[in-house]
Amino acid sequence: MSGKVAVTARLFGLLPPAVADTVNAPLRRLLLGDLRRFGLRPLPYGPLTQIARTGRIPLIDVGTMALIRTGRIVIRPGIDHFVENGVVFTDGLREAFDAVVLATGYRAGLDGFLDVEGVFDERGNPRRDVPSWPEGLHLCGFRAVASGLLHHIGREARQIAVRIQADPGVRQ
Repeated sequence: MSGKVAVTARLFGLLPPAVADTVNAPLRRLLLGDLRRFGLRPLPYGPLTQIARTGRIPLIDVGTMALIRTGRIVIRPGIDHFVENGVVFTDGLREAFDAVVLATGYRAGLDGFLDVEGVFDERGNPRRDVPSWPEGLHLCGFRAVASGLLHHIGREARQIAVRIQADPGVRQ
């Protein structure tokens, strides 16, 4: 099954994001149902547009969804503020918690120690439109794609190997 999903994602990846999102919207609704009833707010655009705009891959974990559907995980709105023994949410609900874990996302972080002008975008990820990369710099695996990151990394790595092999300054 996962192989079919990866092939389907690669095919959708050939289409413009908005077109692919429109085509796969009925399939997403069929497979996932209306997630709003659990407190999950859909974006005004689909997952491929999200990848193109934000560089983040939307993830719906089947195990997590099962726990949400059975009520073992409860979705709450945003946090308004913290109080001594818990949280007040934006809808006014107040709950006590022993601990709060914040999952704030991730970014490449290379721009913090690799000082190369024009290579990184505003999110700190390597740019795709760099006209000429600094000599010897090859970056792989930093582009979010719907077709599967490992598949894409394999393709990128082969392209990098070809460029390195073609470089006259590299000893064979």
